[in-house]
Amino acid sequence: MLVAVLGGIPLHNLDKLKVTLRLQKKDNPSALHTLRQSNIDLYNDNDTSKLIRKLAERLELGAKRSTVRFV
Repeated sequence: MLVAVLGGIPLHNLDKLKVTLRLQKKDNPSALHTLRQSNIDLYNDNDTSKLIRKLAERLELGAKRSTVRFV
C-alpha cells in the first residue's frame, strides 16, 4: 500500500491531525485501486476506523490485511 499525504501536515492546532491522503494498492496503481480521503483527522478513532473499512472495501483488501497503524 502506498500512502501519500497531499498538501502536507499542518503544524498549527496540533490537537487535530487533519490531512488529505491518497492511498493506492502497490501492486495495482490503476484509478480503480486508488482512494483519496479528504480532511481525515488521524487522531480521531472513528475517522480512522471508517477509513480502514473504506480501504478494505474499495481496494479489495481482506479483513486481516486492512489493519492499518498510523505512527
